[in-house]
Order: sequence, then structure tokens, then C-alpha cells
Amino acid sequence: MSHNVYFFNGRRRPISLNSVVAYFSDRAYWSVDADAAQAAYLNSDTHVSFVARIRESGASNACLEIPKPSVAFQVNYFRPPFFGDEAAIELSAFREFFDPEFVDPQAGVLASDDMHAYFSLGFVARYRAGNAEAYASVMERLREEGGAVPPCISEEKLMDAWRWNRLRKPSLEKYFRDSGQDVCVASSIWATIPEEGGRPLCVATWTDGARAAIPAFVDRIILVADGIRRRRRGISSLLFGRNSEATMCMVHVDDVAGLNCASAKTRDNAPYIFVDSDVSDPPREVIDFYRRPQPPLPESFQVTPSDEILSADLMAEARSNAKR
Repeated sequence: MSHNVYFFNGRRRPISLNSVVAYFSDRAYWSVDADAAQAAYLNSDTHVSFVARIRESGASNACLEIPKPSVAFQVNYFRPPFFGDEAAIELSAFREFFDPEFVDPQAGVLASDDMHAYFSLGFVARYRAGNAEAYASVMERLREEGGAVPPCISEEKLMDAWRWNRLRKPSLEKYFRDSGQDVCVASSIWATIPEEGGRPLCVATWTDGARAAIPAFVDRIILVADGIRRRRRGISSLLFGRNSEATMCMVHVDDVAGLNCASAKTRDNAPYIFVDSDVSDPPREVIDFYRRPQPPLPESFQVTPSDEILSADLMAEARSNAKR
């Protein structure tokens, strides 16, 4: 199950195998297989993926005759809703570069419609609608077969994590780089711990007491102390508790936010915790914080790719519709 959008008849630049291959070759997150006439998108920070197939022969689907040559973007359903948001970024960039006509069979949008309005508003909404139908279909099958429901979390939290990794983190990294500040901007990742009920937790890492920007919406922060051990062997036995051999532990985000060297910041509508520390010589309170007795990271801790965390809101819609 996928949402397909077809582009053809480039008015600013012609659409051809060579021009499309050259275009995708210059864009981040894309890999091109010219022999297979397709390009694959994969963002390792957000785990969003989809494909673009180049059709020189003008192959059509079951209902439409698509002019040739054309490019078909295919974005799978039964995914987190931000797949539509990230795909819209790439669809809009492709539209801007080639100025093509297009057809979206799922939305009933044809080449003569307002492309700007569609790609700024319509695609994300239409993808979400198709995604909701896919959730309902899969949920029905799981009920019939007795399968396990995949992990899910609120759509608001999912979107916060996606916006941070896709939009805010690169922007903050550029801001700190341009201002000459050496700051580690943490990614948000998803993880599960069976002992805590298996509910997906949004986590970030803070390594060796470095100066860091940590997303404020995370549930937990993983402390990584391996480098501090190497530089400060005299206190290594005190890290995370006397005689502890652990190099990682997990603390609540409020524990880090409460440090005197930590402050709440906001940039581009993204709240984050700024820890004003120094990786080569952390403040005493940071050393003391790493010295606190802390249980090691559970062996059952498991990082879960964000494309496997589904929307609890869409799950609820699927269950509600099934009862009608």
C-alpha cells in the first residue's frame, strides 16, 4: 500500500532519465540506481524512506495513462504520519526544479490543479487520509490473525521528534557552527524497555559532559561516560556509583535540566536544554552528577527505528471505525 504521485512534462527543465538521475545525485539522502531507473530516499536521522521510479516508457497504472517520460514517487502507508511531511519536502523541491505537470490518483488531483496549494497543504492531508485507511486495514488483519499491535505513541510526540531531527537539529548545528561554538546537538531516538511496560520512550544522549543542546521533549537522557573515564582515571571508580563498571546509564530529563549549568532555550520554536559544560574540563557539578550512583543501562534496552513507531491517534481512529 503506497501513495503514488506522477510527474511529467517538465516545463522549466525536461524530465528524462539523465536529468532526473543528475537531480537526485545532487540531493542529500538520495541514492540512485540508473540501471534500474530509480532513486531511493533514506534519511538515517528520521528513518523516512520512499522511492522515485523513472518511467521512460510511459508505463501506466491500472486506471491512468501517464505521459512519458515520467517520475513516480511512491510513499508507503502504515507508517508514522511524518512520512507524508518529509515526502512533501522532496516533492516540492522536485516540482520547483522541473516545474512539471502531475497527477495524484489517490487525491483526484490532476495536472491542471494549483500545484502550490496542493504541495503546501493537500499532499500531507491526503497522505494522512490514505495512511489512516491502511492502519484500519492492518488492524483488521491483526484482529483476525491474533497478531501483536506495533508500538505506538501520541502523534504530537512523534511529530516533535521528527521536526527536531529533520528541521531543528540541522538548523541549530548551523547556528552554533556559524557563531563559533562547539556544541553537540543531540538527536532524539526511540527506545523500549520491557521492564517499563514496553512503551516507546523518546531519548537523547549526553556524552562525557560535553557542551550540548538536548531536545526538551525527550523522556530520558542517556549519560555516556567512557571518555571521562579515560581522561579522569582517578575518579573512574566513582562514575555511576562506587566500583561501577558501567559506562552508560539513563536519567530523567529533569535531572539534567536541573543542573546550574543547564538552561532552557528556544530557537525556531524548538525548546531545548543547553548544557554549558566543557568536554575537556567539565564543571564540578557535572563531574558530581556523573558520580551519582546510577543503575546501568538495562540489557533489555532496545533502540527502535522511528519508522516502526506508529501514531496512537491513527490507531485510535482505526479502532473507533472498526466498532461502527
